[in-house]
Amino acid sequence: MLITMSGQKYSIDLLLVLFLALVFLLEKPTEANVLIRCKESERQALLDFKQSLAAANESYTGISSWGSEDDNGDCCTWLGVGCSDSTGHVVKLDLLDLIGNVTGTISPSLLELRYLSYLDLSFNDFNGCPIPEFIGSLRELTYLFFSGSQFSGPIPFQLGNLSSLVTLDLSSNQLTGSIPESFRNLVALRELSLKANLLDGGIPKSLWNICSLHSLNLRSNNLGGDVIGFLQSTSLCTTYSLEELELSENQFTGSVPNEIAKLSSLQVLSLGYNRLNGTISQDIGQLSNISTLELPGNSFDEVVLSEAHFSNLSNLRRFDLSDSSLALKFNSDWIPPFQLHVIYLRSCKLGPRFPQWIRSQDMPREIDFSATGISDSIPSWFWNTSFLVHNLNLSFNQISGSLPDNCTSFSYAENHYCICASFIDLSSNNLTGPLPQLPSSSVTLNLSKNKFFGSITSICEISNLISLIDLSNNLFSGVIPNCFARWNLLTTLNLAENNLSGSIPRSMGSLRNLRMVSFRSNSLSGRLHSSLGTLTFFMFIS
Repeated sequence: MLITMSGQKYSIDLLLVLFLALVFLLEKPTEANVLIRCKESERQALLDFKQSLAAANESYTGISSWGSEDDNGDCCTWLGVGCSDSTGHVVKLDLLDLIGNVTGTISPSLLELRYLSYLDLSFNDFNGCPIPEFIGSLRELTYLFFSGSQFSGPIPFQLGNLSSLVTLDLSSNQLTGSIPESFRNLVALRELSLKANLLDGGIPKSLWNICSLHSLNLRSNNLGGDVIGFLQSTSLCTTYSLEELELSENQFTGSVPNEIAKLSSLQVLSLGYNRLNGTISQDIGQLSNISTLELPGNSFDEVVLSEAHFSNLSNLRRFDLSDSSLALKFNSDWIPPFQLHVIYLRSCKLGPRFPQWIRSQDMPREIDFSATGISDSIPSWFWNTSFLVHNLNLSFNQISGSLPDNCTSFSYAENHYCICASFIDLSSNNLTGPLPQLPSSSVTLNLSKNKFFGSITSICEISNLISLIDLSNNLFSGVIPNCFARWNLLTTLNLAENNLSGSIPRSMGSLRNLRMVSFRSNSLSGRLHSSLGTLTFFMFIS
């Protein structure tokens, strides 16, 4: 009896399992069921949009494939089109991947895409047409990218209707006029880029009341007015949210006042190449989050920066004060709170001593101390500091002494002095001594207008990446080494105003990209080898 009951229970359990499995199979969506097809009205809108465009490259098959027989009528599978998984509505149109391959105009058929939240037409060619006003009716847009698309004319005020926009990028076009006051309605905006246009006027004060704004990039326009005047108002919430402020290459005026410290979240401050003058407040040193500080190309005459200007800049990594008439005066034992990667101080007043504070910088990549009034020798510790430097420019000073001759190791463990930069410019100084061993990674080498002497054979150690060698106006002697054959990228060779002798090496005939060469004012003899006549791009010889 027990066995029978047990057998019945087993049969019932087996039937229950089979029943549930059948239900699962019946309810499991097939591939055809999960395939979401876009709405017919939106499909037709995209086809109309396609008709208003053309392929700049006839061999390109990007949007030309839209509506082909292979898509089974589903526009969600078209290149650059994205649809909602739940509704099938088109929510994304991204033609950035078609870069440079689309031209024409923008059809108002896009208005049928009422759920479109992401539109990117960047780096295509719309033939100088204005930005269509109807774009302001795509109310669901949160991301709008029209960068480098050859648009011209004013920015349509209707874009201010896009109150859900998070990112608006209209950079690198030929847009004219002023920034629309209607942008005050972009209450969700986090990133605004209008750089590299032809905009004029000022920055609307209402823009500073967008509390969500994190990044404002207006670089390379004709904008003007008091650059930091908005900070005088205490009610502007942008002062707490703004992380990037890029206003370089405009016509802004004014100074850098105490109120600069209100921008407590600022990470990037770029005010270069404007018409700034007056003072730079020490309160700039309170911007503890800042990583990039750029003030080049302004007129801060007789302004002296001290340690107080940098007191809390512990996150500073990029520092550019070039061509700004600034003087930097620090105590010789000052240790900065920052570790810089990029240091551009061209034409600032650093000298006459070589700046000692640079010794504390462990990871500089680019150093430009050109025309800074240094009349000292380069301390030996500098070559240890600079072993990671990619770009080194100490030109147009009165630097004396010689260069270290040991550049054989890039090891952190060994204490070799070494010139390791790929781009080296030590021209127009008073350096002397023989030509040192040069880094094999050199791309440009300019040691002109110094007092170096001896042989130049060490140039043969330079790799085939070299594009410029300028050793002119020195005291070099001996013959020109015959080691040019592998320098296929060399465009400029200047050995003028030395005491070189012998003949011009035959291997120079292999320099197919050579544009300029000068041997003027040496003691060379013999005739130019016939192979030099085969140089295709040869433009100047002296």
